[in-house]
This record gives sequence, structure tokens and C-alpha cells, in this order.
Amino acid sequence: MLMSRLVGCGWIGAYVILLIFTLLISCKSDDVFVPSEIVNVEESEIAIIRTDSAHKDVIFKGLDQRLYISSVNGQRTIGRLSLKSYPDISKIPSGRNTIGLYYIHGKLYRYSCVTFIAEKGKAYTAHKKAGTLKIDYWITDNTTKKIVGRPCSKNES
Repeated sequence: MLMSRLVGCGWIGAYVILLIFTLLISCKSDDVFVPSEIVNVEESEIAIIRTDSAHKDVIFKGLDQRLYISSVNGQRTIGRLSLKSYPDISKIPSGRNTIGLYYIHGKLYRYSCVTFIAEKGKAYTAHKKAGTLKIDYWITDNTTKKIVGRPCSKNES
């Protein structure tokens, strides 16, 4: 019923449908990335990492400083032709991990990576601090709040 009324309105209906479609696509995704190496591993045997992204502005995302997970141990978190955005949360195996990060704020963006040793059953947060000429990255343990990971060396990235 609503659709027939919108279609009957010509261009206005088309614009309304386009607006609704755009809003649905731009909604924040709560997808959790799971690397292929731990798909069938028990939850108690893995760790989880999330980013400290700002999500204050849903419509004008460019106003927020966002940090996403672009890869886990070399495995990309989205396909090359995917319409999905990078995730904020990923499950990770215990042991040494290299996490690719993607920072975006307005038209400024940067890829980087951090490395750390994850313990099974723990949760971690990837942080960023943007300065005038550089962006600092680090990982903290959510329980102890201690820094457990730093940026990758030149050989690792």
C-alpha cells in the first residue's frame, strides 16, 4: 500500500526510497570478524579485540574519529569488492597476533598495525590518539587496563 503510493508520486517516491535505502546501508554494522583459523575453536580458547572508535554521529560519519580492524594475522577482514565496512570487533587466537588497523577522520585515513600476545578468554581494546603530525596506536588489556601491544616494527607491517 505504502509502496504503491510512493511509486504513484513519481520523483518524490523515488527520492524517498533512495533515502531509506541510503540510511539502511549507512547504519553501523555490529559484525564480528572471525579469522578462518579459529572458526571451529571453542569460545573459551580465543580472545576478542575491539576498537575505541567514536560513533557519536550516525549520519555524518566523517566528523567522528573511527578506528577499524582491517586484518588479523594477515587475513583481511573484508573482501576486496565488499560493500561492508571494516569491523570494530574481532575474535582472535591466543598467542602472538598482528592486527591491521584502519583510522579515518574526515578525508584523513591511515593504515597501521599493532602486535601483541593475546591470552585465551581475555578481551582487548585497540586505541588511537591523533596528534598534529602522527597517530599513535596501542592495545590495552580490558581487565588490567595495562598496555600490552604496540605498533608493528617496519619488518612486520
